[in-house]
Amino acid sequence: MNFTNNRFAAAGIFAIIGPAGSGKSTLLDAICLALYGATPRLGKITQKDNDVMSRHTGECDAEVTFSYNSGVYTCKWHQHRAQRNPTGRLTAQFEQQRDTMANLRESLGAVKEKLNEDTRVRKQTESLRKKIGAQLTESRKWQRLHELIGSADVKKYRNFARGLTFERLIAHANRQLVHMTDCYLLLRNENEPLNLDVMDNHQAGEIRTTRNLSGGESFVVSLALGLGQVRMASQNVQIDSLFLDEGFGTLDDAALDLALDTLNNLQQDGKLIDVISQAPALKERIGCQIRVLPQPGGISRPGGTGCYKGGLS
Repeated sequence: MNFTNNRFAAAGIFAIIGPAGSGKSTLLDAICLALYGATPRLGKITQKDNDVMSRHTGECDAEVTFSYNSGVYTCKWHQHRAQRNPTGRLTAQFEQQRDTMANLRESLGAVKEKLNEDTRVRKQTESLRKKIGAQLTESRKWQRLHELIGSADVKKYRNFARGLTFERLIAHANRQLVHMTDCYLLLRNENEPLNLDVMDNHQAGEIRTTRNLSGGESFVVSLALGLGQVRMASQNVQIDSLFLDEGFGTLDDAALDLALDTLNNLQQDGKLIDVISQAPALKERIGCQIRVLPQPGGISRPGGTGCYKGGLS
């Protein structure tokens, strides 16, 4: 698939659609495997894990080519079973094992060096004992300070730091939410500061928990939080693409229009939006599409915009 296809640039937002089990999310898995060696669904793929590989498959590959600044780079990921036999166990690549062996040799040399250093340090231990005694006197003052404002498990400081991040996330999410609806305002729970409440302006400012939101309301709130998190991350990292996997099937027509209008606004900011869904309504509302169709033998084949087999379609 070629995401630089002119139709993607013109549309800005496109959908990956297909029936359940056709392999839509597998496209996202392939991109993540090539870039990071892990997937959002399965995490890190190791030698013993074969959840990512279809049955009766001897090997699989993932490759992503992208540009950054003035350079063009290619990331590849590969995994195969023993002897590339579909019934064999998964085996790591030979190059990886060779590198691991070289690293172990370097580590062994470093350990020997540390042993020699340890012998020298032991000779200095006696003189250091006197310095330790002096430091213990100083440390008692800091221990007293810790007893006053700290905690044994650092929970107090940890929750405080998380609360600051949570407040920033809520602020960013509310900025996104105001463009979507005037009904809701996100708040921190007064009794549990790391939990989220929702103020319903259409119900005289009633404070509601996220547990009693409807499917459409939960999607709108989740979308606002996700976009808020993107805004937070974009302060340090440029984020040009956004993938949304499912959730649209719970929306009525009005909520779906609202969500798509919000995504279109992001597209106008120069971001590429990908919606992964099997909701029939999206087929009519998003013209630029990649269709994932199941094929015999437990495989799937993508088709449509940006997909090619020996040439662009």
